[in-house]
Amino acid sequence: MVVQSQVIRYLVLGCVLILCPAKSAAADWLFSPFVGIKFKGQSNFLALQQGAEDTKITFGGNVAILTDGIFGVELDVGYLPRFFDSSDRDVLVIKSNVTTVTGNLILAVPESLTRESLRPYMVVGFGLLHASVDDVLDLFDVDRNLSGIAIGFGALGRITDQVSLRFDLRRFRSLGKDLASMVGFGETGLKFWRASIGVTFSN
Repeated sequence: MVVQSQVIRYLVLGCVLILCPAKSAAADWLFSPFVGIKFKGQSNFLALQQGAEDTKITFGGNVAILTDGIFGVELDVGYLPRFFDSSDRDVLVIKSNVTTVTGNLILAVPESLTRESLRPYMVVGFGLLHASVDDVLDLFDVDRNLSGIAIGFGALGRITDQVSLRFDLRRFRSLGKDLASMVGFGETGLKFWRASIGVTFSN
């Protein structure tokens, strides 16, 4: 508990420092709905279908505060329907999904360098991965919250002063043991990639 409280204090302090930049640095609110795909998933949840590795559609959105310098912060929410469904055996799983909620630090190339061209950035964060599975036999139903991390990179391409296209690639994984070492009824987890494209609206 002491370690957790110290981590929380450091995170809050970091957010305060980021959100209170020098007077010469401007900051924008960014709202970005997106659609994309998840791929190369891996999970050791006991399920009638092993479709976590299949490519699936995903969608969601994020809200961020990004300065014209290096730093920003972001809240990202993603929804991945049919995450555990297999295209070969659809009758076994009634429904499944994964929801991700992460708070992220953004490190971007300053606008003074990119100007009107693509603005690359990277993100790293921590949050919640919620996995849900309902199967026809009610034997392997899943309803689990897992702490997890997200890391990735992308770029913003300005269209107008207030609208940009956003290209993004992220890796999500639950915390704990490596999935290759987890079997049976032991510790559970998942990991996957998410590639997305969205429209970003700024204030």
